[in-house]
Amino acid sequence: MTSNHIPSLAEWLVMDDLERAVWAASFAASIGTQAVDVAVTYADRNVRVLRQADPTRNAVEDPALRAARAGIILERDEFDVWYQVERRMQTKWLRGESVITGKDLEDAFIRYSMGRSDYF
Repeated sequence: MTSNHIPSLAEWLVMDDLERAVWAASFAASIGTQAVDVAVTYADRNVRVLRQADPTRNAVEDPALRAARAGIILERDEFDVWYQVERRMQTKWLRGESVITGKDLEDAFIRYSMGRSDYF
């Protein structure tokens, strides 16, 4: 976010629930005593501080490991279809279209299989 503006819808959607709560609470706490641009700057700063406190908190989670942790049992062909859709949804939002190769699928299935034993 840049200072002195209300977050756009895209910025708001990229924020996680905690960041939205921090931004809204910070803005609400200061709007009664400060000008709007000062309240927005204060809220933006608090979200940046939150992000700096734990930069890994917003890391994109590997879908293969998320499925393993959830205990979902998928055969290889089911996994391939699901993983491709999941990765496309993640990468399209974050970085634009991304090509998923057969090697990517193989590596992901190995992570999923190994992860299932970790969370079993």
